[in-house]
Formats: sequence, structure tokens, C-alpha cells
Amino acid sequence: MNLQNILDITNYILGKETEGNTLTGVNFNALLPKATNDVFNAYIYREFDTEQKYTDASLPFKVFMGQESYVDNNSNTVPAIAPLMINDNGYANIPSDYKHYSAIKYKKITNKPGCGVKISHRDVMVLTDQEFDGYQNSSLKKGTLKYPVCNFQKGFIRFAPKELKMVNFVYLRYPKTPVYGYTLNSTTQLTVYNPATSVESEFRDEENYKLITMLLSYIGVNLAYDTVVNYAGQEQQKNLVI
Repeated sequence: MNLQNILDITNYILGKETEGNTLTGVNFNALLPKATNDVFNAYIYREFDTEQKYTDASLPFKVFMGQESYVDNNSNTVPAIAPLMINDNGYANIPSDYKHYSAIKYKKITNKPGCGVKISHRDVMVLTDQEFDGYQNSSLKKGTLKYPVCNFQKGFIRFAPKELKMVNFVYLRYPKTPVYGYTLNSTTQLTVYNPATSVESEFRDEENYKLITMLLSYIGVNLAYDTVVNYAGQEQQKNLVI
């Protein structure tokens, strides 16, 4: 389902439920950021399991930093990107699209004579401010390469020990904000959809119907999800009639 489909269904419902009011391209783009954020928080992040599991719906929003690539449910290979880098002071910048962490791991490399190189992955324990400060000030309890710790701050993460250099970081990201690209027909003054300049919704159809429901609610048309799906079926059937 592309943005033109979403706009067509929204306007079809508005035509049925209101006195012929419809969304223009400008209005549509103005409402899309809020609707996308509200759907993400209400139907994807709300289902996020703090035990570091994801629902199927959240899979497109999972970012692997430093992890191996994997194959998603659509048989697409999702590549890993560079690990999260930590500076000499033990600080790492949080990615701008970050919402919630799923896994933080440190790759510990040991090189012993006669034994070769041994690689082990250590979970990085996430601490509260008070817990992290306690680790910093304690002479007995310290973050080590074997048992590293971290603490989230506004815009950055602080790690102990400071010598980690980098960690593998898996997190739930925000979806990209959709942008409806279009031009105006000089004769009819109607919008003409331009997929080349559009940023499409990253939601599945199920969430896109919820997106339509959100858009309608902002205009004062409050409908149940099933009603929106039924209207969408009518709009699609209408387009098949010659």
C-alpha cells in the first residue's frame, strides 16, 4: 500500500462520512508525521517486550549495529551496519532514530600464548543513574571487560570500563516520516502522485489501515478499525469497476 492508496482511501471515507471534505496534498503531508508517530507508539512500541523480544510488526524497525546480517520474514537480507563506537571517555552517541534498546554486547578478544585467539560475547548490563554512579564510586564493584556496564543519558550512553571502544548494539528505531510527493496539474489543479519524490510508509497494510484511522480522527471522523478496512475494500472495488 503506497501513499496514494492511503490518501485515496482516506478521501473516500471522508466523502462518505463528511460533506465531501477531502485532504489536499499539503494537508496530508502536515498530518502524516503525527499519525505515523502515534501508530508506532500505540501499536508497535506498546507491543515491545522489555525482555528484548519483538513482535513481527516491529521487525522492519530493528537495527543491528555490529551484528551479522539476517533474513527477514519477506526473505530480504538485512545487512548489519558498523558497531556503536565508544570514545576514550567511555561515551557513545545514541543514534538519532533510536527508540529502545534490544541488546548490547561487547566482543571480548583474548589472545593467550599457545591457545590462539578466543572471542567471547559479553552482555553489557544497563544500569540506572544511581546504580552506575555507585559502580563508579565503589572500590569493590567496577565495570570490567568481563562484566561491562552502561547507563543511558540524554543523547548518549556512558560505559564502564572506558576501554571498550565499541559494542554491538541492537535497537528499535522510529519509522521514517512518510512524505507524499506530488505535482499540481496545471489544468485541473488536482494533485498528481509522484512516487519518485515520495517517502513511503514503512508500515504493513495492517498498520497503514490504523494510520488511516488516525488521520481520520484528527479531522473529527472517529471510526473503528474494521469499519476503515471495510471502507477500503469498497474504495478498491470502486476502482475495479469500468
